[in-house]
Amino acid sequence: MGDMNNIMHVSEKLGPCRPDVRRINAFCDHVKLCGFIDLRYSGPADTWSNKTFSTASTFQRLDRCFANVEWSSAHPGTTVYHLPMLRSDHAPILTILNSSRLCTNKPFRFENWWLMKQDYQSVAQQSWSHSASRTFTHKTKYLASDLRKWRKSKPKLADQLATVEDQLLQQQAKPPHQQNFDLQNHLTHQHHRLLAKDEQFHLQRAKKNWAT
Repeated sequence: MGDMNNIMHVSEKLGPCRPDVRRINAFCDHVKLCGFIDLRYSGPADTWSNKTFSTASTFQRLDRCFANVEWSSAHPGTTVYHLPMLRSDHAPILTILNSSRLCTNKPFRFENWWLMKQDYQSVAQQSWSHSASRTFTHKTKYLASDLRKWRKSKPKLADQLATVEDQLLQQQAKPPHQQNFDLQNHLTHQHHRLLAKDEQFHLQRAKKNWAT
């Protein structure tokens, strides 16, 4: 799985230069010789672009996931996803063997990435002011309760990332001449800001001891 730097059909390239049929045939012969199967995928077909977004734009499916018959039989429920193309000129590929997850209830924890939200400061100040006559212990309990309600009113980071990625996928799934590249650029920056918050989320849970 990854960047093969080759296509397997002339339809997998769109651009001013014609596909190299000899190179395509040689690559297909090599794949067949190895006994590989090109796994089906979900998402935009093109996984690479030169990102010139002009009359010289080129789009190709250079990235793919292969498997042999034995592996496919052992993992019949495999799902391959072409994810949105963001800052890189390649679209990342995600292969999931078993996507089921266990849901667990977790106790309240302060999230460091909340500090990156514009309205966090006002919510915290308002909560602290309403309980000004209370003891410190009670004030922190009220603050935790208010922050929990505030957090529940916000969409989850994973959901926000999924929404932005879905909008990018919808754009990138269109023919190049129908894509809104300004919108894609805006969504990419929005995705970058969400990733910064998501990074704080995971860093807080890493609990690693760094050597000095």
